[in-house]
Amino acid sequence: MMLVSAVLVVIFFCINGTPGLKYGIPFAVQCRSAFGSRGAVVPAVLRILPAIAWYGVGSWIGALSVNAVANTVFGLPNYTAIYFVLFTAVQTVISWYGIKSIKLFDASMSVVIFVLMAFFLFVIVRANGVALQGAWFGAGSWGLPFFTALTAAIGILATVMLNISDLTRYLKPANVRTNVWGHVLGVVPPWIFIFTMGVVTATVAGQGDPVAALMEVAPSVGIGIALLVFIVLAQVTTNLTINILPPTVVFQDIFNLTWKQGTILTGVLSVVTFPWVLLTSQWFFTFINFYSAFLGPILGIMISDYWITRRRSLSVEKLYASREDSYWFLRGFSPAAYVALVVASAISLVFLNVSWFVGLPIAFVLHAVLVRMGLDRIGERSAAEEAVGAGQAGGAS
Repeated sequence: MMLVSAVLVVIFFCINGTPGLKYGIPFAVQCRSAFGSRGAVVPAVLRILPAIAWYGVGSWIGALSVNAVANTVFGLPNYTAIYFVLFTAVQTVISWYGIKSIKLFDASMSVVIFVLMAFFLFVIVRANGVALQGAWFGAGSWGLPFFTALTAAIGILATVMLNISDLTRYLKPANVRTNVWGHVLGVVPPWIFIFTMGVVTATVAGQGDPVAALMEVAPSVGIGIALLVFIVLAQVTTNLTINILPPTVVFQDIFNLTWKQGTILTGVLSVVTFPWVLLTSQWFFTFINFYSAFLGPILGIMISDYWITRRRSLSVEKLYASREDSYWFLRGFSPAAYVALVVASAISLVFLNVSWFVGLPIAFVLHAVLVRMGLDRIGERSAAEEAVGAGQAGGAS
């Protein structure tokens, strides 16, 4: 499953990240091509809602982990709420200075994180000796349970698949090789490493939480300090790129906020999502499948628009224009995109456990068919009628 999910993530990162790589446009602008100059607001909001929730969840998970280490190794009392506030504050300060600050922090700390993960894996294996045969090569299922688990795994990064152009627009040199290898090397090794850690810790300590497993098999001060560093860096780097940058950019585009204002708003909203309730709720994985029911169709529509309808050709100048017929459609909304989104999302909700896999192909095909049938040309006729009406009114006056 981990190999399949990693490959799928890389494929869709490359496909949907091409417009950002080629034209240097962010996700919020890329959406205008498929959904319309005004209609782009809806997919942008649908993308950032789970990001804001995951921002809060990530900060809360980090706070819980720090509290567990501090309590087990250093005997400190429960300060989870304080750690949560500190996590949110630190991430806000780092992102306050802009995308370059995020890029510099993530790039420099990723090496430290990888080294620490390798060290933890070594400590666990050395301390217990792991018989992975049963856990690693055990019988699995290729039926509905497999695709349900795959939907949950992909759902974690389903948000990033949409706004991957926010990242690919900064790749240099901007070519296919950079796009492919950047995602292959950036996604596959850590993805597989994390899953491997889960298998190993589950085999050794009977649980998939590396932090708890390490505290159980090697509860030393040195390991505790290393864990604290790892927890902070892992959560902060993840949140900065995946859960802070996208909402901030969208807030800039929709509400004309400054970067700093968007950063603060994102942090405040992440707290308002009450992550301590969401994470412990029995509906947590339902939450992932629910938003995937909308994000899958959005991705399918964006891919259909760029690769089928537009044939990989966009006008950056017109995308940024306040009103341009090429991306205006019907009162700023694309009928084809929204019909495809509503239909595919509705069907996805029926098959909630595999929502992403259902919604994406349905939306892709339906959007391509509706565009070919000329549904988006309703907007062109409407605009022409409005122009004629305005001309007649002017002549009469």
